[in-house]
Amino acid sequence: KDKKVDGYYGPLVDNFTLTSDAFRVAVEVAAGNSLFHVLVDTDATAAYFMKELDRRQSGRLTFLPLNRLRNLPIQYPDSNDVRPLMSIALQYDTSVEEAIKQVFGYKLLARDLEAAAHFSKEYKLDAITKEGDVVNRKGGFEGGYRDERSSKMAAVGA
Repeated sequence: KDKKVDGYYGPLVDNFTLTSDAFRVAVEVAAGNSLFHVLVDTDATAAYFMKELDRRQSGRLTFLPLNRLRNLPIQYPDSNDVRPLMSIALQYDTSVEEAIKQVFGYKLLARDLEAAAHFSKEYKLDAITKEGDVVNRKGGFEGGYRDERSSKMAAVGA
């Protein structure tokens, strides 16, 4: 952080806002550690930061260079039981849309676990409830108790 670098957008979590705090758990579960992937304009900028991290022995990061991200069109279900998570829960600048799609594009927000299971299987998309229960497109279920105090987004003030 000692000098400003053009093309640095920051962590993904700093590049969107929630349309409602009610979606925080679903968004956090959907993104996982990708919340902290760093958005940059080009692969050259990513390479610059990677060299700096190596030179300073400062660890490792995952970069999402916007010039390299390409997402295929996604067929979403037309149903009141599920909605595309990124369109209902997030607000973001169009300049970072490909990164948002990369992380959230294959995710549905489901009314309940039953709807999540149905639409996940039928459309080959991950489906998440507002409570953070997940049915992934490969058939796995993930869920149970979540301690709200362990929120990654709350920890960084998002």
